[in-house]
Amino acid sequence: MKIFLGYLFSISILFSLIQPALSNSKFCQNYKDCQNGIIEASIEIATKTKIAAKITEIPIDNQNYIQSFYFDNGGERLILLSSGVHGIEGPVGASMQIEFMKNWHKTFKDLGFDILYLFAVNPWGVKNKRRVNADNIDLNRNFIIDGDYAKQKNLGYLKLSQDLNPESQINSNSLFEKASFYFKFIIMALREGVSTLRQAIVGGQYEVAKGIFFGGKTKSKSYIALEKYFTENQFNKLEMHIDFHTGYGERGKLHVWPNRKQNYPMFSQQYLTFGSDDDFYANSGDFTYYTTHHLFGAGIGVTFEYGTLDSQTTLGSVESLRRMINENQGHWHGYSKTKVEKSIKNEFAEQFNPSDESWRAKVLKQTNDVFSKMADYYQLSSR
Repeated sequence: MKIFLGYLFSISILFSLIQPALSNSKFCQNYKDCQNGIIEASIEIATKTKIAAKITEIPIDNQNYIQSFYFDNGGERLILLSSGVHGIEGPVGASMQIEFMKNWHKTFKDLGFDILYLFAVNPWGVKNKRRVNADNIDLNRNFIIDGDYAKQKNLGYLKLSQDLNPESQINSNSLFEKASFYFKFIIMALREGVSTLRQAIVGGQYEVAKGIFFGGKTKSKSYIALEKYFTENQFNKLEMHIDFHTGYGERGKLHVWPNRKQNYPMFSQQYLTFGSDDDFYANSGDFTYYTTHHLFGAGIGVTFEYGTLDSQTTLGSVESLRRMINENQGHWHGYSKTKVEKSIKNEFAEQFNPSDESWRAKVLKQTNDVFSKMADYYQLSSR
């Protein structure tokens, strides 16, 4: 692993390597933009606190690496914030990491926390604007603790596989094609039940390698790399792991989604949701479950999920599914026209990285509300 120990004497060098990272809306746009933003924020932290990050490149392959920024603040507990487990969701997640670094890092440092940022857990996916990695693995279905992928059966998914994973070139993204899709899957949802259908599809599957929500048949490269990284580096007791995601739930709303159901006084109750709720789902191989139940064996694991298409509703759920199926089908079987490809990829991007400034402003405000509530809670509990 290539490790950089940066202190103030290196700041001028680092500044020469980066460009302004955030747009007026405070959201970075792509892999390089987000990476620059996190480096810039880490320099600001070092300048203000006189504690620089230990920056580590955790190699995935010869071209890709996860980047960690570890601040040893002399604390007794650790907060971990990760982004880009689902590649195309990386820019929103990284933007939230940068927001925390710029406005909340010192607060939590002063509350006695060491802080670790993992940028681009799925670097290939962030760069290529796909949700999955180069092997089509959905990393948030891949962190199976016992490594026994063969026993992870999803019979409901297999019954639907032909509909979920068409093996033909995409010729159109017309209104007629959309209407046909809606008709087929709404009838299916009415027949099977929305919650049952949702769980069968998005809960994860481990057999159809070119299918959507494929969790892999073995540990992914990111899984192996992070396992090695955490074995070789010692950290304090994990207090919380926040993993940033987009796409599911009510549009413009932050859903704070813990991996176990219990009382969470550090979070605003209006944002809390659980996988057992009717509008959500449970999945195998969750990254935060792996860190809290296995890697550290302790801590609160929570997903910050930013809704984009009202997928808690039947229509929104079907539309989300349509976009995912189209993007996956096009990746494997191609498009008849450039115009069709552009249309489908744009829909997919808007599903997971919305360009709407009002959406960005809303979720940013809500995220700061939750960070503020967390800070208040830990301030009171430390007295």
